[in-house]
Amino acid sequence: HFINVVTETIWDIEPCNFLSEKTFKPILGLRPFLIYAPNGGVECLRRRGFESYVDDFRDIVDIDLKEPYNVVEFLRVLCQQPRSYYQMKFEQLKEKLLYNQNHFKNYVRQL
Repeated sequence: HFINVVTETIWDIEPCNFLSEKTFKPILGLRPFLIYAPNGGVECLRRRGFESYVDDFRDIVDIDLKEPYNVVEFLRVLCQQPRSYYQMKFEQLKEKLLYNQNHFKNYVRQL
């Protein structure tokens, strides 16, 4: 698989400041992910020092991925891409993927 769509235990994670292992699995597995929640969970991730992927696919679709109901349309477009797109996009995102993984390792040491 190329991307994870995370459905957290709580729908609106930002007021609760809630993330579970569901969000941390793609971080550890070096996969881009979207959180299916209001605002895409962007602020919840940012408060913990993680980077989101909501703005990384504007090259194929111009929709707001912070809006959870746009995720389905995004996935339709993503599935139409050739295999070469996934390879290219993975290379483009490699630095962010590694940053999030390394940050996770430091984050859990602080807990």
